[in-house]
Amino acid sequence: MLAAVKFIAHLVNQQVAEEIIALELVTILLGDPTDDSVEVAVGFVTECGAMLQDVSPRGLNGKNHFNLSLLDRNLVLLC
Repeated sequence: MLAAVKFIAHLVNQQVAEEIIALELVTILLGDPTDDSVEVAVGFVTECGAMLQDVSPRGLNGKNHFNLSLLDRNLVLLC
């Protein structure tokens, strides 16, 4: 699953896939967070988070604010 999500991240980075797909994927992954889904979300945001911040800062920070704070907290735990 991680490889497929990273592939989607690369498609988003190259603007082949819309950023809304990336935002929805993060929402789905963190909707009911498990250790595995958080790990996949961390990998995904690591791959395309900078592009999403540039293209859609309100989408990344707005509707997913709670989920991203959860992601940041779990990212610290993973490191």
